[in-house]
Amino acid sequence: MSKIVPPDVYVADAGSGKGLGVFAARDFDNDEIVEIAPMLMFRTDGCFFPSNLADRFFTWQSSELPSKENWGAITWGYGCLYNHDEPANMRHPIDCQQRTITYQTVRPVKKGEELTINYNSPDCGPTSDKDPYFTSRKINPVLSIKKLA
Repeated sequence: MSKIVPPDVYVADAGSGKGLGVFAARDFDNDEIVEIAPMLMFRTDGCFFPSNLADRFFTWQSSELPSKENWGAITWGYGCLYNHDEPANMRHPIDCQQRTITYQTVRPVKKGEELTINYNSPDCGPTSDKDPYFTSRKINPVLSIKKLA
């Protein structure tokens, strides 16, 4: 089992009605791993989740998973606090076998800058040409779904 090392980040108000966000506590280089967060995976088929909970976990289908069912995951660490941006300054590939999400910069990030992911990217990259996450939930993408209730 890997040792979990806290990343060089802090949580603060992200402004613009976004709620809390995760910010760089130091400068990060391009392609630097910010955090490897463990995740709790579960099947979502046939399940009902209250919207305030459902908007706080990842959902997907993958050939890596044991079945074609829909899956969800709640991330530990700072994983559930990274806000959306287009383009984002991090990618977040999911490793179903290790049950982790790796948050890695895609460009240099300055100390004090908010660290973001793209919720809509089909390959967990920094950009997406669609907006399925927000439109399917009738959420205004200007506001973060990670805003605390």
